Amino acid sequence: KNRCFACDLSGLDLSGKDFAGADLEKSNLSGCNLGKANLKEANLKGAQLVKADLLEANLKNADLYKADLTGADFTGAKVAGTMFDDAKRSSAVGLAEAIEAATK
Repeated sequence: KNRCFACDLSGLDLSGKDFAGADLEKSNLSGCNLGKANLKEANLKGAQLVKADLLEANLKNADLYKADLTGADFTGAKVAGTMFDDAKRSSAVGLAEAIEAATK
């Protein structure tokens, strides 16, 4: 339950869904609508989140180690305690602001 290792979920509308604590390691979530989704404490190691919509998503304490966040939109996302080690995040939208808000 709540485990989908290396699943292809690309392009799906998963907005508002509850993935708290889910294991989505190496899953393809590219182009997904994850707006307002609950990904608190989710394992997203190595996940593909290219151009994913994460507007106002809850990513508190999630693990995004080596995730590809190219072009993903983190506007208004909650990222306190989130791990971004070795993640591709240079062109992620709103991520710097979300990280800054989490440190205040």
